[in-house]
Amino acid sequence: MTVRFVARLAIAIATLVSSAILCWGQSPCAQSPTVTAALEPRTVRPMPKPSFSPPQSVEGAWVSDQEPVESPRQLPNTGPHRAPDSGAWTTDAGDPNAGASDEDCDDDGLLGRGGLLGRGGFLAHRCHFNDLWADVQSHRRIWVQADYLSWWAKGNQLPALVTSSPPGTPQAQAGVLPESATTALLFGNERVDLNQRNGGRINFGYWLIDGEFLGVEGQYFALQQQNSLFSASSTFSDGIQPGDQILARPFFNVDPNLVSPLQDAAILAFPGGFLLGNTPGVLDGGVNIHTASNVQSASALLRRLIWIDFTSQRRLDLIGGYRFFRTDDNVTINDNSTFTPSGGVIPPATFTSQDSFTARNQFHGGEFGLKGQSYYGRLSLELIAKIAFGNNRQSVLINGSNSTTTLGSTTTGVGGLLTQPSNIGLYQRDVFAVLPEANANLRFDLTCNLRATIGYTFLYMNHVQRSGEAIDTTLNPTQIGGTLTGESRPAFVFHDTGFWAHGANAGVEYRW
Repeated sequence: MTVRFVARLAIAIATLVSSAILCWGQSPCAQSPTVTAALEPRTVRPMPKPSFSPPQSVEGAWVSDQEPVESPRQLPNTGPHRAPDSGAWTTDAGDPNAGASDEDCDDDGLLGRGGLLGRGGFLAHRCHFNDLWADVQSHRRIWVQADYLSWWAKGNQLPALVTSSPPGTPQAQAGVLPESATTALLFGNERVDLNQRNGGRINFGYWLIDGEFLGVEGQYFALQQQNSLFSASSTFSDGIQPGDQILARPFFNVDPNLVSPLQDAAILAFPGGFLLGNTPGVLDGGVNIHTASNVQSASALLRRLIWIDFTSQRRLDLIGGYRFFRTDDNVTINDNSTFTPSGGVIPPATFTSQDSFTARNQFHGGEFGLKGQSYYGRLSLELIAKIAFGNNRQSVLINGSNSTTTLGSTTTGVGGLLTQPSNIGLYQRDVFAVLPEANANLRFDLTCNLRATIGYTFLYMNHVQRSGEAIDTTLNPTQIGGTLTGESRPAFVFHDTGFWAHGANAGVEYRW
């Protein structure tokens, strides 16, 4: 594919070069009658012929390479001239654009608003804000745009992870779903990482051919990491205090020793009367959950003019090339419990566990689309529609651990609660994905080279694996500290879902 692309690019460049050679030396479009009339009263001898003239009818036309317009400082002192002891170029009396200062000129000292090359002169110049012809002929090759992003992205869907019950609830019912008078859902069964996030984007490009006919451009953007935090704890060893509640982690129990599978919960905190085995006691404990989400993208594109209309001040470009997109997210659950037995039958014990789920999506593909621009004086509107097709490498890493500390001695094991030998590991697959994107940008020319931009972007990818979808809340507890018998759960299964991100952007673009 790379050899074919390079061959096609070489053929396109050869075609463009041959076209330019065939047109070399031909005179530019006919000079406007208005332009001639404007020159006659101002000149006492012939002025140098401009290197190009605004066309009379140029719909669908492209402008090839031409030399920059000669600086007015090199022209005769008749007609428009620099006034003595003045930093301004002046024109005939009555010219509404007379008195333009050097601030109105570009790096070559050519007037933008009026005078020799502005509305009152013989040529619409590159600094003439409402003239697409002048913009195309400005001989600017490079542009760089930096944007601040204020975006939102689709949240990460989580199952029910933490429940609570009021003191006095029987141990067998504490924290067990569904929600009821004795069970409340504290965290989960919702989307997280939904809040606004800041970001940055940079666009840059280079015109390979003067006249803005063929160029290359690139883009990179990244969003600030979005995080969600949850924490809850209860201490019953010092008595039941206001706000203390039974804490638990719910799951669906498929222990083969049960008559039938049922809803269950691993209790983290429980007041006096909690049974560990056959030993009663008090259970103090808590849980902390952290989620994170990241988004970034990059592209490298070839840009080619396919239609331009200088009369209506519009142009349309075809863009195509390479697109990279990546979105990552993770969920980490940490819990801890301290059991204090009644009567000192056995020593106190502390239990900790961790469940970790991480998902990564890396998209690589080809992208093509259209970029349209319309000029309205200093204002211009840019609309971009593009779509990428390619491969998305989905990766999911599941890990977990547990520890028990008694009399200063700690033992560790593999697996937490929802991470067990049945689902711990690294899972990867490749899927075909489609990634469309739409942009709308309103641009305002601050100077000849600098413009402010504000706009909106929306993108979507159809096949994404999220970390929340990797959590299986069905558990066969026989494998906890023992040998699995019966159903192998929790288990991992790939689950595709759509992902979107959108938001506003504001920035500046500089061209030279």
